[in-house]
Amino acid sequence: MGKNSSVTLSDHFGEFVDRDALRAALAVGEASGPSTAFDFEAFIEGKRCSVNLPQSESCSLNSSASPRAN
Repeated sequence: MGKNSSVTLSDHFGEFVDRDALRAALAVGEASGPSTAFDFEAFIEGKRCSVNLPQSESCSLNSSASPRAN
């Protein structure tokens, strides 16, 4: 059976790891390309449709609002 271990880093090395992780995350974001428009209202309506929360008529009229419909 495997063992779990934990390591505590000093502030100096902790900052180094955090900085490295931030650089990696920024590189991934930059490589993903330009941002696109985000329709927040459509996103929320789709979530309402997918979990059966109170919703507008568009859930029954517009199956594309529900992520499970595809």
